[in-house]
Amino acid sequence: SVDEDGEHQATVLLDDKGKLTENGSGTLLEYTPSDIAKIEVENESGSFTILAETNVGVDENGEETRDATVYTLVGFEGIELQSGGPDTVANDVAQLTFNSVADYKGKNTGDFGFKKPRAKVTTTYTDDTTSTIYVGDDAPGQAGTYIMFGDSDIVYLASTDSGKFFHSNILIANSCSLS
Repeated sequence: SVDEDGEHQATVLLDDKGKLTENGSGTLLEYTPSDIAKIEVENESGSFTILAETNVGVDENGEETRDATVYTLVGFEGIELQSGGPDTVANDVAQLTFNSVADYKGKNTGDFGFKKPRAKVTTTYTDDTTSTIYVGDDAPGQAGTYIMFGDSDIVYLASTDSGKFFHSNILIANSCSLS
């Protein structure tokens, strides 16, 4: 859902005793990369902003057409970005899924790496909504990576192969290197 400020939020379903009713996989966001306007990343190396632009038009049959999305790293507008990196980040913030809920009570978020998250990713979409993803620690046994979403203190377990910013200790900036 989207709150009154246009920020995407997620909740979990609890029974009348406050217990989680289901703990399966789910989708927190369901967009396409062409729906992204801007991605702002903060991590231990600093911060950067990626702007995304997709030209939308209409063909001779009145059907909507979209050009390939062009990504620009703010501050390096004249330099072409390495192929694949920005696309990977855009795919991850457009289609955000999780494997399970690791903690829904919000009392132990520090145990999952959220005292000092590895990254905070704020995405602005073309519909003027936003999303915020916090990246915590990797789960034991390569089970995935802990994330939090929006203003909630619910901890989700996302697949490590979900995208470069969910991989062990690889920083998001590495996926956006210059060519």
